[in-house]
Amino acid sequence: MSIINDEQIALLQDIVDLVEDDWESIGLNVEIDEVDGDLVISPSCYYSIGDKRNRFKLSADVCDSLESLRSTHKSVNKDNTAWTICDIKIADDGNYSYEFSYNTPPRISKLRST
Repeated sequence: MSIINDEQIALLQDIVDLVEDDWESIGLNVEIDEVDGDLVISPSCYYSIGDKRNRFKLSADVCDSLESLRSTHKSVNKDNTAWTICDIKIADDGNYSYEFSYNTPPRISKLRST
């Protein structure tokens, strides 16, 4: 397994451990980018069961793991660029997906000085 795959699997388990209730799916939309020299993380997280959707917060450890995953991706990227948006979906049957984007993160872009 690659270091990226190992980091992704460990991150999934850490995210699942944050949800104490029963769930059918978990979704995260995480924005990470620099604002005025500081790295900012803006997560939007939910878990759902049936039609009910509940929000939850990420722990500091999960945020650190996301920063590490982003750094690892950057180190193996031939352009040495880091993703700014990560969407993670986890299903209770064990299926999961990661999607990465290099676009301007909308929530974080509102924090930047004009």
